[in-house]
Amino acid sequence: MTSKLVKLVTLAGIFFLFTHFLGHAFSEKARRIVIHGHSGDEYTDGWYNGRYWKTLDLQRKIDFLTGIDTGMFLMANELSKQNLGKREKEFVDSALDSLTVPGFKVSEFAKAIDKFYANDADVRIAVAYAYLCVLRDFGGETPEILQTHKLQLRRDWNR
Repeated sequence: MTSKLVKLVTLAGIFFLFTHFLGHAFSEKARRIVIHGHSGDEYTDGWYNGRYWKTLDLQRKIDFLTGIDTGMFLMANELSKQNLGKREKEFVDSALDSLTVPGFKVSEFAKAIDKFYANDADVRIAVAYAYLCVLRDFGGETPEILQTHKLQLRRDWNR
C-alpha cells in the first residue's frame, strides 16, 4: 500500500471518528444530563440511534443531517489539500459521490429516516447508518439489496 493511500485511509478514519465524537466534548454521561437530558437508550455503542432520532423535531433532524453533510464536505476539502496521486483522488471522488444524492432536500432525508425507524427492530441502529441506508435507497439501489443491507445492520446493531 502506498504511503499516500495509507494517509488517505488514516484521514478517512479520522473523519469517521470526528463525525462520531462530534459534540462529545463533555463525557457522554455529562452530555446526557446537562445538554440533552436523554437516557442511555438513545445511544448504541456511543452512537446516536433511532430512539434519539425520534425525540428530535423536524428542524433538529435537518440540523443533524446537515452536520453529517458538512463533515463529509469538510473531509473532502481537507483531502483535496493533500498531495494525492491520481488513484487516491479517484478514490476520494468516488467515496464522496457515493455519499451524496443530488436532487433531494434534507427534509426528504429526514422523513425517509423517520420511515426507516418506523420498525422497532431498527431503533438501535445508529442514525449515521440509517442515513447511509436512505442514501442507497435514494440512489436507486434495488429493494432486495436494501433489505439485505438493513438485515445486516439489524444483526450488527442489535447484538
